[in-house]
Amino acid sequence: MPSKFHLIYQLAMMGAFDVLPQMVKTHGLVSRVGNRMRHKTVAAVSHVAKTYNGALYQDTPDRLVLENVVIPYYQLDPDVRNIVFVGCDWYTAGYERLFAHKKFWTIDPDIAKAGFGAARHQIAPMRNLAALMAEGQADLVVCNGVIGWGLNDHDEAEASFEAAWRILRPGGHLIVGFNDRPPHIPFHPDELAALARFEPFSFEPLAAHEHRVAHELCHVYRFYRKPVAGA
Repeated sequence: MPSKFHLIYQLAMMGAFDVLPQMVKTHGLVSRVGNRMRHKTVAAVSHVAKTYNGALYQDTPDRLVLENVVIPYYQLDPDVRNIVFVGCDWYTAGYERLFAHKKFWTIDPDIAKAGFGAARHQIAPMRNLAALMAEGQADLVVCNGVIGWGLNDHDEAEASFEAAWRILRPGGHLIVGFNDRPPHIPFHPDELAALARFEPFSFEPLAAHEHRVAHELCHVYRFYRKPVAGA
Protein backbone atom coordinates (compact mmCIF):
# COMPACT_ATOMS: atom_id res chain seq x y z
CA MET A 1 0.00 0.00 0.00
CA PRO A 2 1.37 3.48 -0.81
CA SER A 3 3.15 5.04 2.16
CA LYS A 4 0.95 8.14 2.26
CA PHE A 5 -1.99 5.93 3.18
CA HIS A 6 -0.09 3.90 5.78
CA LEU A 7 -1.31 5.90 8.79
CA ILE A 8 -4.95 5.73 7.66
CA TYR A 9 -4.65 2.00 7.12
CA GLN A 10 -3.12 1.43 10.56
CA LEU A 11 -5.80 3.55 12.25
CA ALA A 12 -8.50 1.54 10.48
CA MET A 13 -6.96 -1.78 11.51
CA MET A 14 -6.87 -0.62 15.14
CA GLY A 15 -10.53 0.38 15.04
CA ALA A 16 -9.77 4.06 15.53
CA PHE A 17 -12.79 5.09 13.52
CA ASP A 18 -15.08 3.27 15.92
CA VAL A 19 -13.40 4.85 18.97
CA LEU A 20 -13.09 8.40 17.63
CA PRO A 21 -16.78 9.35 18.00
CA GLN A 22 -16.59 8.47 21.72
CA MET A 23 -13.64 10.83 22.11
CA VAL A 24 -15.48 13.88 20.81
CA LYS A 25 -18.79 13.65 22.66
CA THR A 26 -18.42 17.21 23.94
CA HIS A 27 -19.99 20.45 22.86
CA GLY A 28 -18.59 23.48 21.08
CA LEU A 29 -15.39 23.81 19.11
CA VAL A 30 -13.89 20.44 20.16
CA SER A 31 -16.99 18.61 18.98
CA ARG A 32 -17.14 20.47 15.66
CA VAL A 33 -13.45 19.95 14.94
CA GLY A 34 -13.65 16.30 15.99
CA ASN A 35 -16.66 15.62 13.77
CA ARG A 36 -14.99 17.34 10.83
CA MET A 37 -11.84 15.26 11.31
CA ARG A 38 -13.90 12.07 11.54
CA HIS A 39 -15.82 12.85 8.34
CA LYS A 40 -12.61 13.61 6.48
CA THR A 41 -10.95 10.46 7.79
CA VAL A 42 -13.90 8.27 6.82
CA ALA A 43 -13.95 9.88 3.36
CA ALA A 44 -10.20 9.28 2.96
CA VAL A 45 -10.42 5.63 3.96
CA SER A 46 -13.43 5.12 1.69
CA HIS A 47 -11.49 6.63 -1.21
CA VAL A 48 -8.46 4.42 -0.56
CA ALA A 49 -10.57 1.27 -0.15
CA LYS A 50 -12.42 1.82 -3.41
CA THR A 51 -9.37 3.03 -5.33
CA TYR A 52 -7.52 -0.15 -4.42
CA ASN A 53 -10.53 -2.37 -5.13
CA GLY A 54 -11.22 -3.24 -1.51
CA ALA A 55 -7.58 -3.81 -0.60
CA LEU A 56 -8.36 -2.79 2.98
CA TYR A 57 -9.63 -5.91 4.69
CA GLN A 58 -10.17 -7.12 8.23
CA ASP A 59 -7.86 -10.05 8.80
CA THR A 60 -9.92 -11.98 11.36
CA PRO A 61 -10.94 -15.67 11.25
CA ASP A 62 -14.65 -14.91 10.83
CA ARG A 63 -14.08 -12.42 8.01
CA LEU A 64 -11.76 -14.87 6.23
CA VAL A 65 -14.55 -17.48 6.18
CA LEU A 66 -16.91 -14.93 4.65
CA GLU A 67 -14.46 -13.69 2.03
CA ASN A 68 -12.68 -16.95 1.14
CA VAL A 69 -15.52 -19.46 1.40
CA VAL A 70 -18.97 -17.86 1.42
CA ILE A 71 -18.56 -15.05 -1.10
CA PRO A 72 -16.74 -17.17 -3.75
CA TYR A 73 -19.55 -19.75 -3.63
CA TYR A 74 -22.20 -17.15 -4.44
CA GLN A 75 -19.99 -15.45 -7.01
CA LEU A 76 -20.19 -18.64 -9.06
CA ASP A 77 -23.86 -19.49 -8.42
CA PRO A 78 -25.78 -18.56 -11.59
CA ASP A 79 -29.10 -18.60 -9.71
CA VAL A 80 -27.94 -15.83 -7.37
CA ARG A 81 -28.19 -12.56 -9.26
CA ASN A 82 -29.64 -10.02 -6.79
CA ILE A 83 -27.71 -9.69 -3.52
CA VAL A 84 -28.33 -7.50 -0.47
CA PHE A 85 -25.58 -6.91 2.10
CA VAL A 86 -26.70 -5.49 5.46
CA GLY A 87 -24.19 -3.26 7.25
CA CYS A 88 -21.19 -1.39 5.85
CA ASP A 89 -17.75 -0.43 7.11
CA TRP A 90 -14.26 0.23 5.73
CA TYR A 91 -13.59 -3.50 5.28
CA THR A 92 -16.72 -4.04 3.13
CA ALA A 93 -15.93 -1.33 0.57
CA GLY A 94 -14.60 -3.85 -1.96
CA TYR A 95 -17.53 -6.28 -1.78
CA GLU A 96 -19.41 -4.67 -4.64
CA ARG A 97 -16.42 -5.36 -6.89
CA LEU A 98 -16.45 -9.02 -5.81
CA PHE A 99 -20.00 -9.23 -7.18
CA ALA A 100 -19.30 -7.10 -10.24
CA HIS A 101 -21.25 -9.44 -12.53
CA LYS A 102 -24.34 -9.39 -10.33
CA LYS A 103 -26.63 -6.71 -8.88
CA PHE A 104 -25.42 -5.74 -5.42
CA TRP A 105 -27.25 -3.59 -2.86
CA THR A 106 -26.16 -2.39 0.60
CA ILE A 107 -28.12 -0.92 3.50
CA ASP A 108 -26.94 0.75 6.72
CA PRO A 109 -28.62 3.37 8.94
CA ASP A 110 -25.37 5.26 9.63
CA ILE A 111 -24.90 8.05 7.10
CA ALA A 112 -21.16 8.03 7.84
CA LYS A 113 -20.96 4.47 6.46
CA ALA A 114 -22.58 5.33 3.11
CA GLY A 115 -19.17 5.83 1.48
CA PHE A 116 -18.40 2.17 2.11
CA GLY A 117 -21.63 0.98 0.51
CA ALA A 118 -22.49 0.00 -3.04
CA ALA A 119 -23.72 2.28 -5.79
CA ARG A 120 -27.14 0.85 -4.89
CA HIS A 121 -27.04 1.92 -1.25
CA GLN A 122 -29.84 2.84 1.15
CA ILE A 123 -29.25 4.84 4.34
CA ALA A 124 -31.82 3.05 6.46
CA PRO A 125 -32.21 0.26 9.02
CA MET A 126 -32.59 -3.34 7.91
CA ARG A 127 -36.34 -3.23 8.53
CA ASN A 128 -36.59 -0.89 5.52
CA LEU A 129 -35.29 -3.47 3.03
CA ALA A 130 -38.46 -3.06 0.98
CA ALA A 131 -37.16 0.38 -0.01
CA LEU A 132 -34.33 -1.36 -1.88
CA MET A 133 -36.24 -3.79 -4.06
CA ALA A 134 -39.54 -5.43 -4.81
CA GLU A 135 -41.05 -8.34 -2.91
CA GLY A 136 -39.43 -11.62 -3.93
CA GLN A 137 -36.65 -9.93 -5.92
CA ALA A 138 -33.62 -10.89 -3.81
CA ASP A 139 -31.75 -14.15 -4.23
CA LEU A 140 -29.45 -13.64 -1.24
CA VAL A 141 -29.47 -11.48 1.89
CA VAL A 142 -26.32 -11.36 4.05
CA CYS A 143 -26.66 -10.03 7.61
CA ASN A 144 -23.26 -10.53 9.20
CA GLY A 145 -21.99 -8.79 12.33
CA VAL A 146 -25.17 -6.75 12.74
CA ILE A 147 -26.86 -8.50 15.68
CA GLY A 148 -25.30 -7.02 18.80
CA TRP A 149 -23.53 -4.36 16.77
CA GLY A 150 -26.47 -2.04 16.13
CA LEU A 151 -29.33 -4.48 15.79
CA ASN A 152 -29.78 -4.85 19.54
CA ASP A 153 -33.54 -4.73 20.07
CA HIS A 154 -35.58 -7.94 19.85
CA ASP A 155 -38.62 -6.33 18.22
CA GLU A 156 -36.45 -4.45 15.75
CA ALA A 157 -34.79 -7.73 14.84
CA GLU A 158 -38.18 -9.38 14.26
CA ALA A 159 -39.15 -6.57 11.89
CA SER A 160 -35.76 -6.72 10.18
CA PHE A 161 -35.84 -10.43 9.38
CA GLU A 162 -39.49 -10.20 8.40
CA ALA A 163 -38.37 -7.61 5.85
CA ALA A 164 -35.70 -10.02 4.61
CA TRP A 165 -38.39 -12.69 4.22
CA ARG A 166 -40.51 -10.35 2.08
CA ILE A 167 -37.79 -9.38 -0.39
CA LEU A 168 -36.38 -12.90 -0.80
CA ARG A 169 -37.77 -15.13 -3.52
CA PRO A 170 -38.92 -18.64 -2.61
CA GLY A 171 -35.71 -20.67 -2.44
CA GLY A 172 -33.65 -17.52 -1.73
CA HIS A 173 -30.91 -17.66 0.88
CA LEU A 174 -30.36 -15.72 4.11
CA ILE A 175 -27.01 -15.75 5.90
CA VAL A 176 -26.87 -14.58 9.52
CA GLY A 177 -23.50 -14.11 11.21
CA PHE A 178 -23.38 -13.26 14.92
CA ASN A 179 -21.11 -13.42 17.95
CA ASP A 180 -22.32 -16.09 20.37
CA ARG A 181 -20.78 -14.44 23.43
CA PRO A 182 -21.74 -11.41 25.57
CA PRO A 183 -21.93 -8.49 25.32
CA HIS A 184 -22.67 -8.76 21.59
CA ILE A 185 -25.60 -11.14 21.77
CA PRO A 186 -28.54 -9.15 23.20
CA PHE A 187 -30.85 -11.97 22.08
CA HIS A 188 -30.27 -15.31 20.39
CA PRO A 189 -31.40 -15.84 16.78
CA ASP A 190 -33.31 -18.93 17.95
CA GLU A 191 -35.66 -16.58 19.82
CA LEU A 192 -36.83 -14.82 16.66
CA ALA A 193 -40.14 -15.92 15.16
CA ALA A 194 -39.24 -14.23 11.88
CA LEU A 195 -36.18 -16.47 11.50
CA ALA A 196 -38.19 -19.56 12.42
CA ARG A 197 -40.14 -19.10 9.18
CA PHE A 198 -36.99 -19.96 7.23
CA GLU A 199 -35.71 -23.49 6.82
CA PRO A 200 -32.09 -24.36 7.60
CA PHE A 201 -30.00 -25.55 4.70
CA SER A 202 -26.61 -27.17 4.62
CA PHE A 203 -24.14 -24.79 2.99
CA GLU A 204 -22.21 -27.10 0.68
CA PRO A 205 -18.63 -25.76 1.10
CA LEU A 206 -18.90 -26.04 4.89
CA ALA A 207 -21.23 -29.07 4.88
CA ALA A 208 -23.34 -27.55 7.65
CA HIS A 209 -26.30 -25.31 8.43
CA GLU A 210 -24.28 -23.73 11.23
CA HIS A 211 -20.56 -23.02 11.20
CA ARG A 212 -18.68 -21.91 14.31
CA VAL A 213 -15.44 -20.05 13.74
CA ALA A 214 -12.43 -20.42 16.03
CA HIS A 215 -12.58 -16.83 17.23
CA GLU A 216 -12.45 -15.07 20.61
CA LEU A 217 -15.97 -13.74 20.07
CA CYS A 218 -17.33 -17.18 19.08
CA HIS A 219 -18.57 -16.04 15.70
CA VAL A 220 -21.28 -18.20 14.16
CA TYR A 221 -22.61 -18.38 10.61
CA ARG A 222 -26.16 -19.65 10.10
CA PHE A 223 -27.49 -20.50 6.64
CA TYR A 224 -31.21 -20.29 5.91
CA ARG A 225 -33.50 -20.70 2.89
CA LYS A 226 -36.99 -19.35 2.22
CA PRO A 227 -39.14 -22.43 1.60
CA VAL A 228 -40.59 -23.10 -1.83
CA ALA A 229 -44.34 -23.74 -1.70
CA GLY A 230 -45.16 -27.38 -2.36
CA ALA A 231 -41.53 -28.49 -2.30
